[in-house]
Amino acid sequence: MGGAGQAGDMLPGQSFSEYAESVFRLQNSLTSEAMMLSDTDGADNLAAIVQAELKMHQACQALNDYATQKTEGQRVGIWLPMRARQSAVACENAAKILQAALAAK
Repeated sequence: MGGAGQAGDMLPGQSFSEYAESVFRLQNSLTSEAMMLSDTDGADNLAAIVQAELKMHQACQALNDYATQKTEGQRVGIWLPMRARQSAVACENAAKILQAALAAK
């Protein structure tokens, strides 16, 4: 996984926009999967899943704000794209932690 200032699993030749979109899609897909769980699903690690989901949402906040504003055609200014770029790797890492917790349910 990439370190600070690098894009985690960004593929060679992949633009940051493509990488950010893949991270955004991953975290949205995991959010949907987590939402489908209930207390009766028998997931022994439900508390860990909820914690991982909360941490992912915190880590992905700037990326989500950026994606929402771009999708809605709003001006994003100069700072939000920079914050989104800086948060993309943390978002991806948090999403992968949630993915592992969901896989272990």
